[in-house]
Amino acid sequence: MPATSMYKLKPIYSENLNVELPDCMYKLKNYHMDTSSSQDKESKANPTLESLEKRQQQILSRLQELQGQVSELMKETPPVLTTSTSTTSGMSGTLHYPPFKMDNLVLDIVVNADPSDPPLSLFVLYSMLQEKYKTSGQVYLHSSVKDVPSKLINVFQNGYSKEKLENEITITLVWKKVDFTTMIVDPQNHLPIQGEGNIARFLGRLLNQAYDYANPITTTQIDEWIDLASIQLSGKTAKEKMFALKSLNSHFARGNQYLVGDEFSLADIVMLSTLSKLSNSSLPQNVQKWFDSCKELPHFCQCCH
Repeated sequence: MPATSMYKLKPIYSENLNVELPDCMYKLKNYHMDTSSSQDKESKANPTLESLEKRQQQILSRLQELQGQVSELMKETPPVLTTSTSTTSGMSGTLHYPPFKMDNLVLDIVVNADPSDPPLSLFVLYSMLQEKYKTSGQVYLHSSVKDVPSKLINVFQNGYSKEKLENEITITLVWKKVDFTTMIVDPQNHLPIQGEGNIARFLGRLLNQAYDYANPITTTQIDEWIDLASIQLSGKTAKEKMFALKSLNSHFARGNQYLVGDEFSLADIVMLSTLSKLSNSSLPQNVQKWFDSCKELPHFCQCCH
């Protein structure tokens, strides 16, 4: 038999040897993947974070409870815009509202107004607030104004107490030269509300917290008349005032006794304040009739005299 090779060597590796070929030059630990066990995670847990998460769950649970309580209270106490108990010549003489809870805090209000354009609705609402809360008011004169009528200086009479902490609401009126009547609800944080109409809306909500939950059609109509009084009737052009008076006269010509509904509302207060600063000779017949009837109602004497 002829030789097939010169010599033979014993194999130094197995034929079934699995050689893993590298697919990269080197490897690093993956820091983006958490390979620790659940026991390791529990041992590394941050106690401060756990405390915050627990507290958050408690707060959320408490909020859900409060939301349920508020919903039940709203069902038990249906919102009412106004409830009158006395009448004068067939018209509502007094507004009665559910009380606003002050939580033993003093609501400090500062109003800056120009004596040439006094916010007469403020005086009407002030007298109403006095019937519900321990309310006091005081007046100051700024150096920018002179010869302010005495009736504007003595508008806040018969306040509850001169000591601020003994009151629930204190209103400070400063007569000064300003472009717009401005109310500051929180003097420390200086939160301004501009315009007599907006100020009346704020004070009206103190008297009746259910205002925003009442009939949306009624509240929208009230806001519409307040805007007409604050914007159009107080406008600079005679055309705007004429259009507003025409709309107002048409409303009363249809037999309406008040601006909204069968009782006088916040809309009547603001409208009467605005018309009081106009010449009575310029008022249409139906508007003049409504104006004269409102002057006989309680609280309105501050606005009309």
